[in-house]
Amino acid sequence: LSNFFPQETVRTPLNSKTRSSGNCSVGLTGLSGFYGSASADFYLSNNSESSNTSTINLSIDFTCPSGYVRVSANTDHGINNDFCVMAYEAKDDGGANPISQANNTPWVSISANNALTKCQSLGAKYDLISNLEWMTIAREIEGISSNWSGASIGSGCVSRGNHNGSTCGYNNAAIDFGTSRNSLASLALLSGEVIWDFSGNVYEWVQWTAGGSYENSPYSCTGGWVEFNGVSCSGIPLNDFSPNNNSYGSAEGMGQFFGGTNASITRGGGHNGINITSGIYHMSFNNPTSARSDTGFRCVYRP
Repeated sequence: LSNFFPQETVRTPLNSKTRSSGNCSVGLTGLSGFYGSASADFYLSNNSESSNTSTINLSIDFTCPSGYVRVSANTDHGINNDFCVMAYEAKDDGGANPISQANNTPWVSISANNALTKCQSLGAKYDLISNLEWMTIAREIEGISSNWSGASIGSGCVSRGNHNGSTCGYNNAAIDFGTSRNSLASLALLSGEVIWDFSGNVYEWVQWTAGGSYENSPYSCTGGWVEFNGVSCSGIPLNDFSPNNNSYGSAEGMGQFFGGTNASITRGGGHNGINITSGIYHMSFNNPTSARSDTGFRCVYRP
């Protein structure tokens, strides 16, 4: 067996005097954490005789945790496997554990490191979303026609969600949540599912690399709000922060960039900032120890 071990085997005896065929069944369980292509070899034996070996080829998938949605791999960002992300900004489940659900206000007033700790407390495969995972989601959203107000890629703008204005989104004048939401707070993914408040509502802490302790952005970038094609940083690749089409900016609902030096980053923008700065690519450098009432987080699950 390849990538499998037998869970249950049921043998049906064959008697050549009364029957010439029979049925055999076997249950297989994948190794813990495995998904992808797999195979199992089998043969039948009767006393001293054995059949030729045959192979079953299988494709094993995974299921995202409740409240999470699936994101497709993007090798351009070093994301080689599909992963799951909270469909909603993290909420407190009432026991100080982050949960993804429509109801209740997002978990805010938390530092970057504490947000990381809360996500990792959910289990070995959970973590605070990394910058390249954020970029993978943003690139998905940018490349889906239904996310654009003009119903085709590049036509109109991608919704900013709940932000301090009504252009390419809406203005709730407060943090938004609940089951009866403005549809402009949601954006489509390739999986056919939707993600909520990826742009606007509350700023979201993002760790620069995946796994381990919290890491700030390693780059020094010019402060002040600028369009993505006007960012001045020391060595930061465009692939780490900007739209796939580098001509897109705030006019297309992408947001803007606010630099700093070796600081924590938030992405997506919030409901109370300068309205054109919110967007799926919004990036701002912040004090990693700050716990602001407009800043929350989002966890991922890596199978």
